[in-house]
Amino acid sequence: MSVRSAILPIAVLVFTASGKSAPGPLSTGEIRLPRIFGDHMVLQRDREVPIFGKADPGVEVLASIDGKSVKTKTGPEGRFTLLLPAHGAGGPFNLELRTSTGAALVLHDLLFGEVWLCSGQSNMTFALRKAKGGAEAIAGSEDPEFRLFTVKREASMRPRSDCEGEWVRAGPRTAPGFSAVAFFFGRELRRALRVPVGLIHASWGGTAVEAWTSLPSLEGETGAREMLRRWKTIDERWPARRKEFDRKLAAWRLAVGEARKKGRRPPRKPRPPLGPEDKNHPAVLYNGMIHPIRPFAIRGVIWYQGERNASRPSEYRALFPLLIRDWRRLWSLPPFASPGDRIRRPRTFPFLYVQLAAFEAGSRDWAELRDAQASALSLPETGMATAIDVGNPRNIHPIDKETVGHRLALLIRAKVYGERDLVCTGPVLSGVKRKGKTLVLSFRSIGSGLVAKHLPMTGFEIAGRDRRFRNAEARIEGDTVVLTAEGSARPKYARYLWSNAPKASLYNAEGLPAFPFRTDR
Repeated sequence: MSVRSAILPIAVLVFTASGKSAPGPLSTGEIRLPRIFGDHMVLQRDREVPIFGKADPGVEVLASIDGKSVKTKTGPEGRFTLLLPAHGAGGPFNLELRTSTGAALVLHDLLFGEVWLCSGQSNMTFALRKAKGGAEAIAGSEDPEFRLFTVKREASMRPRSDCEGEWVRAGPRTAPGFSAVAFFFGRELRRALRVPVGLIHASWGGTAVEAWTSLPSLEGETGAREMLRRWKTIDERWPARRKEFDRKLAAWRLAVGEARKKGRRPPRKPRPPLGPEDKNHPAVLYNGMIHPIRPFAIRGVIWYQGERNASRPSEYRALFPLLIRDWRRLWSLPPFASPGDRIRRPRTFPFLYVQLAAFEAGSRDWAELRDAQASALSLPETGMATAIDVGNPRNIHPIDKETVGHRLALLIRAKVYGERDLVCTGPVLSGVKRKGKTLVLSFRSIGSGLVAKHLPMTGFEIAGRDRRFRNAEARIEGDTVVLTAEGSARPKYARYLWSNAPKASLYNAEGLPAFPFRTDR
């Protein structure tokens, strides 16, 4: 099978059939594409776009769009990959495919533009209709060049070749249930770039980072060994626990029937045991929701996840960068390759993510998890938007998703689309010096200057060599923040917003909050 295809002049084509084939076994003379390809989809502009699927073995497949054509042959199993030539933003177009045996398929109303994958757990899943400002956003959501695709939730122990979902135009009918963070992010890109935007939303609430990572990558990561050992023990015990659960479930059904007869409140349904069927099992969400769409051409990824891993920040420090490297490698593989196959060099697409918002949990684990998230910035083409000041200490799902989407869009506009003069983050600590009984903190990304959102400033702590931190008084002096604390004659270390639900006080004049930090590491 030829992966790289020849570009040919196009003639008028006549097709024997149109539209996508229905799910089910492949019939002779039929072209099948994964569901990520469909009417109304957005194709990534300005780069080659792989189109992959199945037809009869050994036949020629021709694809045509906007006056250009590419062709290849199917392999022994009927698989094919075509590379559409790079195309500038625009549309709508039809994509026409046909085989040398007469099979045909037409996809309608396609656009070339910017395509982003939006993934994570519940704060990415959080629907637009529930968000602050969601009703207004829905009312004004009609946009024929803003397209949405939601991957149906699917946990699988083996990599799937397809998923359920469809491309739709953004509008009051389709926007309410879509990810709020993703919608606000995409809407800002549409307004800033003035090109079509397509968003692929694949998220699931309450899920851990390891569930979104391929098993070969997890097995090759030293920092994942303890987590994999825990799951191996769970899997070994699962058959017996499943049998016991089935017994309890049968008893519960009988009890529900009896309770209804007597007009009583039915008992609570028993919870299934952890095991291969669990959505947090390593690799199951990668298998069921990510593998089916790779390597569909995307510009990059936005990610909002970490709450589920907050009690294991040291593991997350290894697992989160692993996921980023894993997805970049997997998007570099041919469509029908195995996750374990090797490649020479992975494609480094942008990966932007959200640092956890304030939430009052039982320990300082959330501060440690935020620090683990920040450590992933050592990878190339990454960026982090903080949500520290838009959280709700009493609700793990804050409703202000527009601010989060805006901050992600700022990062991407500056880092990906070249708006170099755009201030895209809040102040970032760049240095600390002791001056007598004070610590002087310097920052970058201060924009038009440092600003105290309220006085007295809060969230700052200092410590001596003993690392016993105490609250510090803070004041802004030019482009620095000066810290002092009663009883601290020789301060050495500083930290800021180092708790689960801190109150941010330091911003730049552009209204972006400073990132949490600590200097004793």
